[in-house]
Amino acid sequence: MEKLKYFNTPKGQIYLRRARLKSWFHVKIDQEPSSKSIKKFDAIYFQRKVLEALKLRHKRAYSSPLVLQIDFYTSQKNPPSIHNLAKNYLDLLKYPVPGSKIKNRRILYNDDRQIKLLIVNYCLGGGQGVHIEVETLRNFICDLDLIRRIEMSDFEESDDFDYYDLTYFHKEIDGSGDNDLDIDDGFGSDDLRELEAEKNDYVKRGRLKFYLTYKDMIIRDIQRSYLKSRQITINSLLSIFPSYYLKEKSKVTGVKIFDDIAGIGRNLVGTLGIRLPNKPTKRGGSSEFKKEIKVILEDFKRKFNELFPLKSVLGLTILFLPPKNQGIDLDNLARKYIVPFVNDIVRPPRNYADTIDMENMEDGFLKKHLLDELNKLPKEPQYSITQYQIIEMPRLEQDSSEGYIRLLFNDGGYESNLWAKVKNILDEWEDAVDYH
Repeated sequence: MEKLKYFNTPKGQIYLRRARLKSWFHVKIDQEPSSKSIKKFDAIYFQRKVLEALKLRHKRAYSSPLVLQIDFYTSQKNPPSIHNLAKNYLDLLKYPVPGSKIKNRRILYNDDRQIKLLIVNYCLGGGQGVHIEVETLRNFICDLDLIRRIEMSDFEESDDFDYYDLTYFHKEIDGSGDNDLDIDDGFGSDDLRELEAEKNDYVKRGRLKFYLTYKDMIIRDIQRSYLKSRQITINSLLSIFPSYYLKEKSKVTGVKIFDDIAGIGRNLVGTLGIRLPNKPTKRGGSSEFKKEIKVILEDFKRKFNELFPLKSVLGLTILFLPPKNQGIDLDNLARKYIVPFVNDIVRPPRNYADTIDMENMEDGFLKKHLLDELNKLPKEPQYSITQYQIIEMPRLEQDSSEGYIRLLFNDGGYESNLWAKVKNILDEWEDAVDYH
């Protein structure tokens, strides 16, 4: 078979994906995370561990646009907030610490403006460690293009692979596989209504604690279902990043596939989530910007009061289309203007154990397990998101000059991690192709 034809088969695409995985970089550093108050010795130790891992993989600091994920695991009694941790380590991944005697001019990248998708995970009471993963944006978009091809079954010899079931992949791509509960516009459920109707019976039978525990569980499931139903899907992600694959297809066919799909998708993405004010561009605009965000979050809390108090861990997805000819590094947008206000106003629980009503729990074994989990948690912060992911959307010709910011609340679990979802979809697809 000709080389070009082979690369357009499923097996050829798997070969190309495995070649891309060679540029994926990851390192796990056994260190208690710290903010700007980090000791010089610990900062240098962190940087040297990153450089050692780069050298082992024959890599240097990246100079191209990036996807970056940082996972923080901390058992401190009073750990830094998620956004202050991220700021410190993003700085440490750039320049060597003064006086460190590190000869490299840069550590992992040249400038944090290179980061186009930033994912930060925060695990309290879960041991200690800082885990870093990084990939080039180009390879990430190539993975998205492979998902496009899977969805369209656009391969050479694709008929040979039609007999394996793609239902799983379509559910993962459009988000229908994320949510296993049905909710109505009032976030109610049949279970909750039935339980409320039977409350007096539970009280008469001396089962009030069971009733309260069951009600608490139902409300938690409803809230998680709401959050999952509002999180960004892989289909939306496909609309955010321009496609190399569709661009080339447009050239070959003469049909403006790329322009049409990019325009439709970008219009859809612009309607997602909570509309935040545009990035402050004038001197003094920062304080006004913060005031507006606080008002918007308070209004959301009043409008969707059924979600509060929140009984589910919370993650954030921030979509940022930068204004024309202006930029901002992604972490500053999250750290200064969004994450602190969500923590203060929404007051999300830090851990699943925080969401359980221990007083009314009758299951002694489960109660002991959850109390052990609670004892591992620090006193502060009392409330915190467990994840945020922020995407800088590349500007297209049809985009508005002022740009925009959109905020989406999502479940704070691992399954909300967009990069992990992309990898999981392709891993499952590879297994299906290899099996057949």
